[in-house]
Amino acid sequence: MNHFILDGRYEDLLSFNVEEALKKANIPEDCFKKLHPSMSEQQYYNFMAAIGDQISDPFTPIEIATTNPIESFSPPIFAAYSSRNGDIFIKRLAKYKKLIGPLSFKIDEDSKQLSITLTPSNQQYSLPSFLVLSEFAFLVGLLRKTTKEAISPLKITMTSPVNDEQVINFFGCKIESGKRNTITFAKKDLQVNFISYLNFPHQISWQFFDIA
Repeated sequence: MNHFILDGRYEDLLSFNVEEALKKANIPEDCFKKLHPSMSEQQYYNFMAAIGDQISDPFTPIEIATTNPIESFSPPIFAAYSSRNGDIFIKRLAKYKKLIGPLSFKIDEDSKQLSITLTPSNQQYSLPSFLVLSEFAFLVGLLRKTTKEAISPLKITMTSPVNDEQVINFFGCKIESGKRNTITFAKKDLQVNFISYLNFPHQISWQFFDIA
């Protein structure tokens, strides 16, 4: 996919100077004013890096990822949000991640744990730490919100780790330096039923998303 379409409300999720970030990323400043705003993969990563450059507080990406109701504006995320548990949620999200951006989820699992590695479609691109931290915070925040449990990852590695005290307290673990951007959860935590699933009308079919 050379270009991908951004939802028109995407701009509303960002509480920064979006026009300044677009300019710094060398993207037309009217990008989000178009009927179908789009970016190339490289432009998207440049834009996320430019947003990150505006941040002075390391905890800000976490606040953005956990306070904005992104599941209400993105159909793939809403479908994942309506899953039975975290295991299904993550696998649904991994399958349809490309519908909402260039980032991919690579899943590795065994009987005790499941790891999600964030990967670009082209390995020549590097993922901005703002984007990685936001994605990890979104996963952790949504798992906690949907289960009402204080779920924390077993381990996090980032190519550009952030170990601010508030960040560590949020995740419940330090972020280690590594060659990949990976977050690992205990399988038992991902088997906890979502409150949203238990209270959701089961007669509605999610066959389009073809993961139970």
